[in-house]
Amino acid sequence: MLDGMKATGTLLLALLLAAGPAAAAKKVYRTVGPDGVVEFTDRPPDESATEVEVPPPNTYTPPPLPGLDTGAAGGSGAGFRYRRLEIVAPRQEQTFADNTGNVTVRIVLEPPLETRLGHRLELVVDGTPRPAGPATTLTNLPRGEHTVQARVLDRAGQVIRQSPVVRFHVRRISVLGPDAGVPPEAQPQPGNGTVPGQVPGAAQPQAPSGGVLPGQVPPQAVPPAP
Repeated sequence: MLDGMKATGTLLLALLLAAGPAAAAKKVYRTVGPDGVVEFTDRPPDESATEVEVPPPNTYTPPPLPGLDTGAAGGSGAGFRYRRLEIVAPRQEQTFADNTGNVTVRIVLEPPLETRLGHRLELVVDGTPRPAGPATTLTNLPRGEHTVQARVLDRAGQVIRQSPVVRFHVRRISVLGPDAGVPPEAQPQPGNGTVPGQVPGAAQPQAPSGGVLPGQVPPQAVPPAP
């Protein structure tokens, strides 16, 4: 019986220590009754009670899990990790023979963009950033070499991840071509009654009274039949 009571007292002390810093901050007293029963209490029953020195409790703070950031408290979500960010079109050093200068940029992002964390996609085209999506068409690019890079930004505008730079080329018909500067209405058209070198609507040379244009041979007189 006595051993059981001692065990109960020891268990009580262990529960007080496990209760955390708030319980450990209170004083604990130990008393031994006439029958040898040991008791622990936070209020001394009499002067025979002895104060017990309680050591500070052990605490443990687990490390943050990698790749997780809820952003619920307004954080930037910069702790989120993307496994892949790559531009799959255009290809490196690809050439586009398109006189409109339009090129579609396609991005692969894994896992998908975490918009709930305030993340957003951005393209840097020839050094100039602009908003982007998984597929973004660049319009009216001038001829020559161009560079493009994809980036993921957090809510604060900080770069989380960026792709390698892709270089491509655009070829457009030169303004110095053979038809440059000649309006369409001045081009020879079949069946319009003009000849190459003439412009429709312009005044044409008129035949003189003899009915022969300059440079033409007059018709020979045909002798009358006998």
